[in-house]
Amino acid sequence: MKCSHWSVVAGVLFLAAGACGGEDDDADPTEVQQACSEYCAAAQVADCMLYDSESACVATECSGFERASKACLAALKEYYECLVDQANVCDTGCSLDIAACS
Repeated sequence: MKCSHWSVVAGVLFLAAGACGGEDDDADPTEVQQACSEYCAAAQVADCMLYDSESACVATECSGFERASKACLAALKEYYECLVDQANVCDTGCSLDIAACS
């Protein structure tokens, strides 16, 4: 894996794991995992060179959402959708609402 903004996402997922509970216990991470997987596929096609393969991206980026709050899941989904919707998927022009996951 190349150095990039992905350490931010990993850090947020670590925070999200500790921020679970209450009414958010039934939050469904499926939509975030799908958005993340779509991003990994697009990044691989665009040859962003962030990971050696799409599967490596998915394994690293698209896990750990199970214990995140609904607010955090929404922020992560928005983030991955923003990355895919950019004119150049390799750009880092999207920002993650870290406060939603803390």
